[in-house]
Amino acid sequence: MRTPSLTTALLALAALLAPACNSAAPIHPPGSAALVGCAGELDWIHLDSGLRKRTYATTPRPDVVRVAQAGGQVAILDRAAETVTVFDAVDRVQRRVIALPAGSRPVDVDFADRRSKLAVAAAGGTTLYLVGTRTGDTLVRLDCGATPVAVAPFDDALAVAFDAPASVGVVTADLTEVTRRLALPATPTDVAAHPDRDELWLTSANANTLMIADVAGSEVRVAPCPGGPSAIRVTYDGARALVLCAASGDVACFDTKTHAELWRATPAARKDGGRATPTDIELEPPGAHLLVVIGDDDRLDELDVASGAWVRSLPTAPRPGGVGWLRVRANARMPGGGSTP
Repeated sequence: MRTPSLTTALLALAALLAPACNSAAPIHPPGSAALVGCAGELDWIHLDSGLRKRTYATTPRPDVVRVAQAGGQVAILDRAAETVTVFDAVDRVQRRVIALPAGSRPVDVDFADRRSKLAVAAAGGTTLYLVGTRTGDTLVRLDCGATPVAVAPFDDALAVAFDAPASVGVVTADLTEVTRRLALPATPTDVAAHPDRDELWLTSANANTLMIADVAGSEVRVAPCPGGPSAIRVTYDGARALVLCAASGDVACFDTKTHAELWRATPAARKDGGRATPTDIELEPPGAHLLVVIGDDDRLDELDVASGAWVRSLPTAPRPGGVGWLRVRANARMPGGGSTP
């Protein structure tokens, strides 16, 4: 019989003791971790224990953090510096910093092939960039005829939200063409794909609405969402949409069938008593918890998706921005190859 290591024993003990703010500690998939981009640092937080495993040096302003579960590549977008930093979560080292064209104004990034190619939405023009994480080379420049503002995986393709004119499109994963495009009634802020339906969910901070685009039926429906909806995630079972409302500082939950708002949750005040400001959200599979970054209080909050109740707060390094989710196992293969140290 294999004897548990000292590290394993300590993590098990920490899981029993944490967190003090909630008597019922949340249940997380084994090896579940949050990667939080902070000022010049990438925080690695074990969610089963709530412990900050390590902090790694990275770009000064990590606005967006995206993780490829197949292979463990992490993309960190710094909008001001116009760079994408590639971090290897398997070997836990920074691989390279990719400089995007000057004046491109990158606003969002995600994995086009779920492994080693990045789609970068650049608001400085009408171009989508396909960048290789292994070499840092720009592989494709696609002129979309509209300004891309957000990108997300959509089946084996990409969903892209556009401004000027306001629209949403489906782009091939190799960024060779826009295959479908629907006009929108308001300027989009973010986009997420429904896992089971040919449906895209978009936020509009200016119009205080959600837009639900039926790509197959070429129909767009609208649901009111006050508070300046910005980021959006759809749960893995497709039942709910979670929306970060940047202006009000709330998180709202919507039923994806009825488009009705189910609940709205406001994070606890900052340590100085002021209103907390969420900056980013990410779902933790299988979707029981939503990770919410509180940028002006140096913390990561967890929200129960079913009830809208806040579960716990975890400390981060200073000035957290974007957050990603990763699952790793000690001395085990990661999905798609590679072993964790």
